Amino acid sequence: PDWRGVKRSIVSQANKLGIRDRLIFTGLLDRDALASLYRGAVATIQLSDCEAFGLPALEAMACGCPLIVADRSGLAEVGGRAAVRVDPLDPGAVASALSMMDHDESARWSAIGRGLLRAADFSWENTAREIAKAIAEPAGWSNSPNTRRSSHGPRTPQNPSLPRRAILDAMKVHTATEAQNPEHPVASGGTR
Repeated sequence: PDWRGVKRSIVSQANKLGIRDRLIFTGLLDRDALASLYRGAVATIQLSDCEAFGLPALEAMACGCPLIVADRSGLAEVGGRAAVRVDPLDPGAVASALSMMDHDESARWSAIGRGLLRAADFSWENTAREIAKAIAEPAGWSNSPNTRRSSHGPRTPQNPSLPRRAILDAMKVHTATEAQNPEHPVASGGTR
């Protein structure tokens, strides 16, 4: 895509809405600056409908940032139950999901906790193990040491600003709301 054209279009629309002064185009960021932005954000919103796998979605969850994704892409699978899924063509649904993350502490902490746990499912070690398993099983090498499961289990991201107890408590409080839709949280235009 023509990224300069995309940026011009965004700036033009922001000017029309009178919000240009609220936009920041960061350019490339180092790892620490990016993590800091994720941690300070109300949510990360990814509405692509053709994404196969989104590292930014995984980065956001690992940094303790709630994730809002299109309900019809690979991002919904990456986010699993941790992501709030919305119809990307429904501005009301997107606004409702963002408002929920901004104003409902219980929903926010629940999304953060689910995201941290979901992000812990992904690691290069797990990826390598799954690839080795996919290669070894058809070839009859299932007893290969490369396919053995690690005894250490999944690693939990270390983030001192998000106490695990507080996350788990927030998740318990939010359970009653989640019981209405056990598959995954979904925001819809104007209401939840």
